[in-house]
Amino acid sequence: MSGPRALSPLVGRDYQLRRLATALTLAAEGQGGVILLTGEPGMGKTRLAREALVLAKGRGFTALEGRAYPLGAGLAYAPIVDAFGPVLRNLSPLHLETLVTGLPDLGRLFSALEPPLPVLPPEGGGASLEKTRLFESVSRLLERLANEAPVVLFVDDLHRADRASVELLHYLARGLTGRRVLLLATYGAEFADTSVSLRELVRSLRQDGLAEEIVLPRLGPEAVGKLVRAILGGDVPDKLAFLLNARAAGTPLFVEALVGALVDSGNLVRSGLGWELVDEGTLVLPSSVRYLIAGRLDRLDVADRHLLDQIAVLGNAASHAVLLAASRSDEEAVLNSLRRLEAAGLVAEGIDGSDVNYGITHPLIQEVAYAELPEMERRRAHLAAIRALEPLSGGRPDDVSRLAHHYRGAGTYANPDRALAAMVAAGEQALALYANEDASRHFGAALAIARESRHTERLPGLDEPLLPWLLERQGEAWERIGKRESAVEAWNEALAERERSGDALAACRLHTSLALAEWARVDFEAAQSRLRAGLAAVADRGPSRELVELHRVRFAIAVSQGDAGQMTDTAAELLSVARQIGLPQAEAEACLASAISLLWAGDVARAHQHTLRALTLAEQAQDMMICCQGYGVSALVGMSLGDHSSIRDNAEKGVALAQRLGAPQQDIHLRPYLAFVGYMTGTWDESRRHAMEAVVLARRIGHPRDLAWAIAWRALVLALLGDIPEAEACVAEARAALAVVTSVDKYVLGLLDITDMILALERGQARSALSIARSFTVAPSLGAVPAGLTPWIAPIGLMALAEAQVEVGEAERALETGSRIAGLGPPGTPYLTALASRAEGLARQALGQLDIALACLARAEETFSALGMPFEAARSMLDRAAVTAVWEPKGAANAVQQSLTTFEHLGARRHADRARRLLRGLGASPPARQRRHIGEGCLSPRELEIGRLVAEGLSTPDIAQRLVLSRHTVATHLSNIYARLGIGSGRALVKYLSEAGLLSPTNNT
Repeated sequence: MSGPRALSPLVGRDYQLRRLATALTLAAEGQGGVILLTGEPGMGKTRLAREALVLAKGRGFTALEGRAYPLGAGLAYAPIVDAFGPVLRNLSPLHLETLVTGLPDLGRLFSALEPPLPVLPPEGGGASLEKTRLFESVSRLLERLANEAPVVLFVDDLHRADRASVELLHYLARGLTGRRVLLLATYGAEFADTSVSLRELVRSLRQDGLAEEIVLPRLGPEAVGKLVRAILGGDVPDKLAFLLNARAAGTPLFVEALVGALVDSGNLVRSGLGWELVDEGTLVLPSSVRYLIAGRLDRLDVADRHLLDQIAVLGNAASHAVLLAASRSDEEAVLNSLRRLEAAGLVAEGIDGSDVNYGITHPLIQEVAYAELPEMERRRAHLAAIRALEPLSGGRPDDVSRLAHHYRGAGTYANPDRALAAMVAAGEQALALYANEDASRHFGAALAIARESRHTERLPGLDEPLLPWLLERQGEAWERIGKRESAVEAWNEALAERERSGDALAACRLHTSLALAEWARVDFEAAQSRLRAGLAAVADRGPSRELVELHRVRFAIAVSQGDAGQMTDTAAELLSVARQIGLPQAEAEACLASAISLLWAGDVARAHQHTLRALTLAEQAQDMMICCQGYGVSALVGMSLGDHSSIRDNAEKGVALAQRLGAPQQDIHLRPYLAFVGYMTGTWDESRRHAMEAVVLARRIGHPRDLAWAIAWRALVLALLGDIPEAEACVAEARAALAVVTSVDKYVLGLLDITDMILALERGQARSALSIARSFTVAPSLGAVPAGLTPWIAPIGLMALAEAQVEVGEAERALETGSRIAGLGPPGTPYLTALASRAEGLARQALGQLDIALACLARAEETFSALGMPFEAARSMLDRAAVTAVWEPKGAANAVQQSLTTFEHLGARRHADRARRLLRGLGASPPARQRRHIGEGCLSPRELEIGRLVAEGLSTPDIAQRLVLSRHTVATHLSNIYARLGIGSGRALVKYLSEAGLLSPTNNT
């Protein structure tokens, strides 16, 4: 024997392997999850994971295996490409096309998709949206693979992964519920506190109950003996067992390395059927793995060490052809060295299609080999890697990033012009892939080279001065990773350069970027000043794309401030410029801005026309993202009119398109409209489900604005449905989410104000509701949209205001509010007319004008019924019954009974209670309360059991212990229950089960 085998025996890990086997079983059944294997260095995390992969493959799983290399932190998404790439390359063209259809952003990552899947240019919506689309595309690809067979996605050495890869894995982990996917990852416990991205990932997954963590302990003496016997294939001398237990301290890697070192040094030799330790006293045992590995490497001959060092520098790019070129040795000599290195357990070969690749058997060996190289030798090795890789580079993402990595490593050995071009290409590639920290590093290196060499010439393909261009791109990268002050500094320097050279368009572009930065810092005056400067820079020039972008930013700031006048003026300018430059996409975006400004002005008909025009232009330009946005604006037009058929149709089209495009942010903004449709049409379970799905998706993305938006909408929907405690919790969470948003969003604040009003009314606190309403009751004329509200939620807010005014005795003001509601849209709009009629009916009743009140409430009831809005119709019916109760008690009782039936069917408890009180006042006996029954088979026996334990007050760990399940499994069950029932907490689950009569007698007492 010349050393330990490459794949070491697995001993002392039976318990952990059983837990992995259980996780695989659950994943195969559609209960996907995350398993994190961690422990001290050398505990055999990778070895245990590989045993799990063997189990998975034996059960029919598709195995995706990726690894984060110690010298690959600069390679964006390297573990992801490593995992998915081989699978995609080995698929038939037809199968591949089926998997990636509708996911064009995958072309940014996987060279196997070029062609048939072209890389799309960045579209409107910002870097965050583009990044999310890429992440969603990978998520959808994983989902499609899992639909064919269960999948285990294994990422080794997660602590070494680049931040972009960690963010993508976090996104995937949040979408595993209900999927046949097990995400398995290893990370070193020693990096848990020092790696920011790893710490954030683990903490987030732990807090949300999405991951199960398995910590590998040290091996006991018995297990160490078993491991050594398996390695050597014979009996272990007592002296050796004592030595290994004392020095290796139960760390499997140390055990293996020490045994290998003893064999290589000749101090452990075969003797008959066993082994003999010759002279342990003469062996200076290393005090750390680094010294141990360094000692083994030092015993290699010059040729073998040179080849190992070159493999260490090449990392996972050491294909046979590249290694030959980099080593500059003849093939026979390289093969002989490889044979010796493989026999020593230092290098292993792998086959990927037709390629043969070589890699060092453990990342620590690669790291030590690289660190042991003298600096100038290391630079020469990087230069050799460049010379070997450049002729084979096809411009693929991994090639571009890898070359930049080697150019940085080569330092002064590399040609500065070529190094500069490599850094620029890699920076652009990283920005397109949203690997923003990598982009910042690449552009920073390019800037250093440009400044040091005083490089002023334009690069090939770059038709503008290099330095300001680099500064602008570096600023963009810094802005994306939150280094806003650094970004502003870079943009200001670039702006000075542009102004000196007289490049007005670039100056306009930079002023626009700086305006966005000032807006994000809530310095609106500074943002407006920047926008004015940008306009001045191009005042004597014709229309341009830069001017379109500037006006789009002006419009976005105006919307966030609720400034209707500024919106109208900016939308008109934007439309004029867009039409002049003749780009259909620009005109489509301008038409959507015009539509929104027209909605604010109350001109719904023209807003609808502009939206249709935008959709036509977007379809002609085949810009599906603008089409998706157009469906959203069309849904808003429907909401302004209360046309739930239009809302549903457009929102469903938009959601379907957003999912096809891999644009979940659009999905987030459209799904609440479907939740509102559910409220309007009486499909309240559907309403809860859509509201919850928007929040779940927003949590996966993690953008504070999107999360605040989704939670605020869910709060409003829950308040309308009468789920008061849930709504209150959502309001608190939404305001907390807004607290971390750096600029004010009056739209979300308006949603929360209306929700607070409705909640105050539900609690019988009408004066509190009026106090809240003061923030948006000022309007220039009757029918105008009040400040602080958007047109599509103004009817709800004003209706709540009218109810509050009636409650506190301000009936005359309520009449005025009803008139405002009617004027929010074109005359005779059914929904607005019905709301206004109900508001007037309530006010007339309070004023004692009962005949007029009765007519108004009857008209409201009839209109709501014709519109297919059962809840609003039942409310109006109940209001009408309260008017007729004095002179026609029998008819009133019948009307109250009908409304009560509707309220109980929907689960509108407060309104049902009011109907029961009115029935008792009429001398009628209210019927027994109806229980809302969950459909047969909605919950599995296990889910029902968990729900009942929640009702007993048990926590997730307590339930796991009671049922002998993992916490992750219990959390997954609860997540499935919440999603299926459209609820979001244990309290709501207990309420649901209680009303359905599904709790055990003990729970009900």
